[in-house]
Amino acid sequence: MKIFLCLLAGLVLVFAAGGQNFAQTGSSAPATSLDGQRALVGQYCSGCHNDTLKSGGFSWTTVDLAHPEKSAERVERVIRKLRAGLMPPPGKPRPDVASLKNFASSLESTVDKAGELNPYVGRPVLHRLNRAEYAASLQDLLGLTVDVASLLPPDVMSHGFDNMSDVLTTSPALLDAYIRAASKVSRLAVRDPEVQPEVATFVLSKEVSQTRHVSGAPLGTRGGISIRHDFPVDGDYVFKLAFYYSVDGPLFGRIQGRNQQIEVSINGERVSLFTLDPNRTKWDDMQTPPIHVKAGPQRVSAAFLETFEGPLEDVILPMEQTLVDLNEADMAGLTSLPHLHDFEIRGPMKIAGSGDTPSRRKI
Repeated sequence: MKIFLCLLAGLVLVFAAGGQNFAQTGSSAPATSLDGQRALVGQYCSGCHNDTLKSGGFSWTTVDLAHPEKSAERVERVIRKLRAGLMPPPGKPRPDVASLKNFASSLESTVDKAGELNPYVGRPVLHRLNRAEYAASLQDLLGLTVDVASLLPPDVMSHGFDNMSDVLTTSPALLDAYIRAASKVSRLAVRDPEVQPEVATFVLSKEVSQTRHVSGAPLGTRGGISIRHDFPVDGDYVFKLAFYYSVDGPLFGRIQGRNQQIEVSINGERVSLFTLDPNRTKWDDMQTPPIHVKAGPQRVSAAFLETFEGPLEDVILPMEQTLVDLNEADMAGLTSLPHLHDFEIRGPMKIAGSGDTPSRRKI
């Protein structure tokens, strides 16, 4: 047993010594130094990859090992070949594995460092901004949130994207739309005191539930709408409300009687309150008197006062989308509620000044 262990230890020492001798035969300098890299290339690579043979269409004379980043594309191919063990090819003399790894790592590190200092992002084709990019640019430059969908036509899609340069071309009609949009945006940004009254209309789809609280509206309300609107100047504005009606005319939800109220608020503060007449028709007008509002973005809400909470013990189970059927104003077995159809902001009716706004401060 002792003799066997001695023989086994001797074999281990022999193989270890052999491995050490093989590692030393690769080159006199490590493959991480410039001299070591040149020696390795000269001994194992240049025989095939020279200006005469150009095996694989590559010659090492085109690569400056002192600055491999200058030939990054060719060096990247070399690194991939070395990492995969494809070079030197089978049957040809090869350095030890550690030398090959150190050589590849040294090239890779140099190229990566040069890439970090001088990143190449490519050269995109010159193209115009799409609507989303145009709106984002207005927000960054002027602090304005603008509904560009009302100013510019839809962008053409390509491969499912609307920011592809090959379809973001221009035409005389499109350029005219951008000029009109820029004119309107510039007046809004500087708060032109000679701005003409306009109407901003917000329509609520009947698929939107109005049985619960709407985010942004004052607490204790349900349904309606809450939006952030940019008022062009300090002045007086009128807010108009319209409701959903059944197909034959009566107010949807009239069964609630006169206990339904809707308020208009600015930044959470009530500026007007209406009591709904259950016998009103779609031709009856409902709007506030002129209300003074400061210029700039303001939170505007029109929401019903919440008089009770569900669920209700109706014959028909409570439905979120109660407007799915507008054939009748009062649906038997279902507690129907009035719903806001559209909301208008009109003005300015009277201008008090340009006001102090984020866009004016940025300019």
